[in-house]
Amino acid sequence: MKRVSNKIGCEAIKKMILAVIVCVLTGCAPSGQGALPTVPTVSDTGFVAALPGNYDSADTAIVISKNLSESTITFQTLAIGRRYTLNYDGATTYADKYGQALSLEQIQEGEIVDVTFMRERKRLNSLQVSSDTFVKSGVEDFELSENLNYMRIGNEEFSFAEDMVVISESGVGERMDLNPVDILTIIGYDHTIHSVIVEQGHGYLRLENDSYFIGGWLEVSQRQIVPIAEDMLLAVPAGTYEVTVSHEGSSGTETITVAANEEVSLDVSKWQGEVKFGSVIFTVTPTEAKV
Repeated sequence: MKRVSNKIGCEAIKKMILAVIVCVLTGCAPSGQGALPTVPTVSDTGFVAALPGNYDSADTAIVISKNLSESTITFQTLAIGRRYTLNYDGATTYADKYGQALSLEQIQEGEIVDVTFMRERKRLNSLQVSSDTFVKSGVEDFELSENLNYMRIGNEEFSFAEDMVVISESGVGERMDLNPVDILTIIGYDHTIHSVIVEQGHGYLRLENDSYFIGGWLEVSQRQIVPIAEDMLLAVPAGTYEVTVSHEGSSGTETITVAANEEVSLDVSKWQGEVKFGSVIFTVTPTEAKV
């Protein structure tokens, strides 16, 4: 009988140990309470990882400016002309119209792009040059309408969008800043221009001491030949080139440098001719001939 009792005691101890292990592993509640295992709670912080593909909004817009020091890009939406600024980071992607990767430095102000972004966080997710636009570079010898509502290039006519953006070396400009001597890149849809990038702007040339040359001719960089008028202020291309003035057999040429939106004066008195008076005697033969 003694051996049986010891055997029963050992079995009871094994069962107790096994029960304790099960409780530890399963998180058992204290006896008699019937509680379920505890599940840790997770709070929603609203944080969204900065990964490609994280966005809730999309837009087609014009790039207005880039601020590299603050990692921001300002856009103007094509739909209503409203401007807004988005932050970019290392996960932001950039691509050309064919989907090939670009760097931010290759994205030019004035380009029309398709963007995706997180609206509340104002984070730019992706930027791709729009594939539906036309782009004409190196545009010159164009005509502007008097009301600045359209432009004629050869036989083609392009209207200006109401919220058209003009980008020059100094930043965002106005359509009234455009001049036929400029060299432009125009971007838009069909025959409507939404942005103009001034590749080469214009300055102004004023002639000094030009009274002798009034009525003569002024030639600028072989692109402009105009009659010289009193108190003339001529819009000329920005750059370095030769200027020639001529009148009644007198002429002169000088190389000048004109910066965009600046005025340069040229003194032309050194080329004016000296007015001389004299007489001519004719000897006519035969005597009955008349001159």
